[in-house]
Amino acid sequence: MILNSRLLANLLAPQFRRPSGILGMYAARFMTGRNIPRTEWAIDKCDIRTGHVVLEIGFGPGYGLAMAAARAADGTVYGLDFSPAMVRMASRRNRDSVAAGKVRIVNGDLSPAPFAADFFDRIVAVNVAYFWPKPERELSEIKRILKPDGKAAFYLSDKASMGASAFTNTGVFTKYTAEEFRLVLSACGFGAIESETRTQFVNGNEVVGHCFLVMK
Repeated sequence: MILNSRLLANLLAPQFRRPSGILGMYAARFMTGRNIPRTEWAIDKCDIRTGHVVLEIGFGPGYGLAMAAARAADGTVYGLDFSPAMVRMASRRNRDSVAAGKVRIVNGDLSPAPFAADFFDRIVAVNVAYFWPKPERELSEIKRILKPDGKAAFYLSDKASMGASAFTNTGVFTKYTAEEFRLVLSACGFGAIESETRTQFVNGNEVVGHCFLVMK
């Protein structure tokens, strides 16, 4: 049983980074219920307004794109994800907004990001920082494509809460305390770093999460 559990954890862990196939669909469903309130928190934190040009990095099934589009009104919401499976899923979920040009979904990587400098008013990234082996590379790209007065919001669960799940202890995830991630952001030159910590209950378990807001 222990061997099977370890094998399952090793099989599942990469699917949270880049979902594909049947296991990827399972990972997407697993993430959806947990990530919706976290995505809403990050969207609230960065204060998306009418007319903003917004980017969600690692949008998964696409619920966050719909939330951001509702806030941005006359603006445009871009989604960037390197999983073709998530691109298909999010495109179906947001088909009307995609057809209207309100939501634009891009299958690609963040490093380098396929966008011009100073392009976005707001950037949201929920539960993706764990998968950046060299976070300064991705964060430098985020800083490059963010407008001078723009804001970016990052959500990540705390290192201790993450450690309670077997699949996060497979070497795929880099886990952070709030202070550790703050130091990473500071080293990349972001200004006015703010953070908020909340405890949420997921399937009866306490999960401590951090939402960071930064300015360029």
